[in-house]
Amino acid sequence: MIHGKSFIVWDGINISTSIFNILEGLQQGTVTSPILFIIFTSTILNKFGLNSGNNTYSGAYADDETVYVADSKIPVIQDKLTKIINEKYHCYKSWNLKMNPDKSETILFRKTVNEITPPTVLLIKNFQITITDNDTGEKFNIPNKDMVKYLGVHFDYLIRMNKHHAIQLKKGKNAFRANSRIFYDRNIQTKAKLICYQLLVRPIISYAAPIWWNVGPSVMEKYRKFERSCLKTCLGRYRSAESNYIKRLSNKEIYDLADIPRFDNFCLTLTRNYFSTMYEIGNDTIKNLKIDNNKLVNKMAGSNYSPPEIFTNLDRMGCIQNEFNVPIIYHIRRHCARKAIFTDMDNLQSESIVYSMALPARDHDSLDRLNEKYWWLHGEAKHLDELRRRARIKKQQFQQQQRVRPLLNSRRRHRQ
Repeated sequence: MIHGKSFIVWDGINISTSIFNILEGLQQGTVTSPILFIIFTSTILNKFGLNSGNNTYSGAYADDETVYVADSKIPVIQDKLTKIINEKYHCYKSWNLKMNPDKSETILFRKTVNEITPPTVLLIKNFQITITDNDTGEKFNIPNKDMVKYLGVHFDYLIRMNKHHAIQLKKGKNAFRANSRIFYDRNIQTKAKLICYQLLVRPIISYAAPIWWNVGPSVMEKYRKFERSCLKTCLGRYRSAESNYIKRLSNKEIYDLADIPRFDNFCLTLTRNYFSTMYEIGNDTIKNLKIDNNKLVNKMAGSNYSPPEIFTNLDRMGCIQNEFNVPIIYHIRRHCARKAIFTDMDNLQSESIVYSMALPARDHDSLDRLNEKYWWLHGEAKHLDELRRRARIKKQQFQQQQRVRPLLNSRRRHRQ
């Protein structure tokens, strides 16, 4: 806690003559502040029957807290959530902390209007959470939204995430436009431009990839198309010299010249790296997300609400990326609103494939999936046999080069 400290106000030019004493709070930047904050919030998260098996839950990341209630009846959700929020409000107030209703939002995750009854539609329109201050009698209404933003991810009421992609693509385009002097400058080396793209633009459009990896092929193609336009600008190449600058560069040529992974493969790498360490975190809630039941995985994959944590199961089944490193999940035809994932890879029809599957040499030759840290790809992942074969050939070629190199060096010395 802050004790015996004070502060003054400075507007950039003038300094206040008054000195303000700090009576309470945690000072940012100190060693003990995060620990004290965690101790305080840990008790708040599990108060009022939350996280105790009654379909009411609470979680937090730093100071961003979320409370959610699961039920099939909207009045029950409204009553439970109103009670919890009011109890939290007064608990915070007892610690001289104030909950800000203007920065709070509610959302009802539900089906489309065509799939619910008219009385339910009316309940959705009238859904309202109100905070009542018992001391002053003042009431605060928390706005109900069709889309909310939490930790930088935009969740719509159907959990399709399509609006999130539109927002992130717009941010990526704005970032590229804001740094256009770098990307269009002929005096800057191509490699420097590509590094700037990977640092300034790609992190924006790939943000939270482990959450939205189950995106439709049409949405992923929008990302790929935007990335290709960025790469062509960085390379300063739009048409091929072999065609006397008549034909445009192919997608494979663009990525081969840039020598960076294709966007969808890059996102899959981010997702694999995330899940490779996620279950090592000392958090029981996260560890319980792991699914070992194959029947349950197939059921979830066939629904329109497949959770992100089934990525490891589907990746082991070869439903994410095939033996040639093609991200097949982003090439199987399906509507962007349909989140069901095709799992019968042995009976995949060629008519179901959309968009070009041509990969740059960097992606095709990649052996990253054989890394030992990807624990779910060990053993029964038969679709990786082709990668293992290529890895053996590469190892044999390397060993042969190691054996031949001393002989070549001795011949050179003999000639000299």
